[in-house]
Amino acid sequence: MLAALLVCLATLSCSKPEQVQTPVINVDSKLNISHEAANGTIVVNLLYSGGWSIGINYSGCVTAALFDQASSLVKYSVSENTTDKERTGEINLIASRSGQDPVTATVRVTQAAKPSGQGGQGDQGDHGDQGGGDDDDDEDDDHHDSGGTKADYGWFELPAQTDLDHNGIDDKNSDYYYSHTFRPDVTTRRVRNFSACYSKSKIHPVWVAAPMHSSYKGSSGRSDAYGNDPNIKCTQNGKFDDYTRGHLLGSSDRTISSATNRQVFYYSNIGAQLQDGFNTGGGVWNNLEDKVDSYWCSDTLYQVIGCIFQDFTDKYGSTIKAKKGSGSAGSFQVPTAYYKVLLRTKKGNTGKRVDKCSASELQCVAFIISHKGNKGRKPSKQDLYTVEELEELTGLTFFVNVPNAPKGSYNASDWGL
Repeated sequence: MLAALLVCLATLSCSKPEQVQTPVINVDSKLNISHEAANGTIVVNLLYSGGWSIGINYSGCVTAALFDQASSLVKYSVSENTTDKERTGEINLIASRSGQDPVTATVRVTQAAKPSGQGGQGDQGDHGDQGGGDDDDDEDDDHHDSGGTKADYGWFELPAQTDLDHNGIDDKNSDYYYSHTFRPDVTTRRVRNFSACYSKSKIHPVWVAAPMHSSYKGSSGRSDAYGNDPNIKCTQNGKFDDYTRGHLLGSSDRTISSATNRQVFYYSNIGAQLQDGFNTGGGVWNNLEDKVDSYWCSDTLYQVIGCIFQDFTDKYGSTIKAKKGSGSAGSFQVPTAYYKVLLRTKKGNTGKRVDKCSASELQCVAFIISHKGNKGRKPSKQDLYTVEELEELTGLTFFVNVPNAPKGSYNASDWGL
């Protein structure tokens, strides 16, 4: 089914001699579209003045987008609704120009349920920019009473937290400070970027949790805008003597906009890492990052990246002793190992939320890498641990919002090893 929509961007004059072209997006009833259950395409025809760039993102039942600047056409694909419930989606248009505030419009799509008698496949999948499947509910914006077994939000990547008063400090461990960042380039609703846990005493990140999906990728490039996380109300280390500043969530994973990329340069996402043989081209941690990139899927990969601080012995027999380092904000605890804990559907394209999947439909694993130089070493089976084993090492509880996550086992072949 083809639905046509016209979004007009007009030219306004100001009182100064030089005219400043400002797009005006007419938001009216045409920005609400009803769509049948079958898949189809929505075409948006943009009329806009020169000098403005058009950004687009999408969520819900809208599953793909393409902008052709030559024809000024934006084409969005709507997936088939195979469930017995009505679905919704959004198309966000962002007009931006250097030195001026962005102008946005949101196209809202309501898709009919599958006609009765034709069966269904369950709930829609959770694309990375949906914020926990919020086409079906408002879970991403609701705080949850944690009590040690829940997380602040219903997002699938979050470890357990206990912050009932929502002051950003753990109720049971005052050393842990929490931050939840949201994409500043999306103004019509809150879309998460990443969450972080920071240790006040160690002056170092503990973990960062984030959804990994192509909806966060674009062409903004690297901002290098290092700075304090404004949500973390304790001292943060900006530089580490004898160590490079290593991203937990990679800069290249958040290039949908320059504003979103700047957030991953918050110190809550920056760890002290050895450069030679670890965080450099061909380094052991860098090689793991490249391997994890291959696990991205249309269903979303959920990831927690974190640190181990106590003495750690890996499966190769190498032991790294706990020690202190010096940083711009004082003495900090140097990680003895870094880890990545991952969760996704096995098929990768089921279109189902992971909290609606059975254990047999899911796969999860932990990679733990000793914090030492080991240039050229690629990820192997010896780097793999069950999620439960990592929980024992860290004292954390992972994937609390995914009840069927198979945390007690893994299959190396599921991860290409």
